[in-house]
Amino acid sequence: MKTIPKQNVQLHTATAQLKMITVDKQKITLAVFRQLPHKRLINEKLKYNGTPWGWVNYFWQNTLPDKVKRNLDYYKPMQVVWQKEGILFRSVVFLLPIWHELTGWHEYKEWCEHSSGLFDIDDTDDDTDDDKIDWLDKIQQRQERRDRAEKIRDKRCNKFAQNYNAVVEKLHAMDQLFIALGGGEIGGNGRY
Repeated sequence: MKTIPKQNVQLHTATAQLKMITVDKQKITLAVFRQLPHKRLINEKLKYNGTPWGWVNYFWQNTLPDKVKRNLDYYKPMQVVWQKEGILFRSVVFLLPIWHELTGWHEYKEWCEHSSGLFDIDDTDDDTDDDKIDWLDKIQQRQERRDRAEKIRDKRCNKFAQNYNAVVEKLHAMDQLFIALGGGEIGGNGRY
């Protein structure tokens, strides 16, 4: 290991600005932050349900799905603090994977299918006469309709995930907010 000569070492004073979440000019603690109601910030139309303040890099047990915990660099999770009608909320937000990786993400799959205007496939018999079309042909036609619908769904839902992720990236560009650990702040030492 190379030694650095003492005369080459210098100390420089630097300043950093931290944005703390405060209520009535008092910093809120982690305990109070955890009590903020969780409510989805981004709606099905990819618009905000309120005004985002910034994001916090703080999670506790069961805040994140296991898939996200296993790959934090890919999903880039954050808790966004936002406000609507004078009430503060928090929302866990992370990047969505492409559609075929959404196995097990039922909430987002349903959300995507609903918001992309997908249609249900009608499996009931149509008015065709069985003498004119063989039952095997009917099965093949139904399967072809399903296949076409799945391709449409996949394309629309991949587009949805891309658009959703663009909204999430804008949130990532916002300021990171910091929370007090305790002491004389709101929620610290049993005060308030």
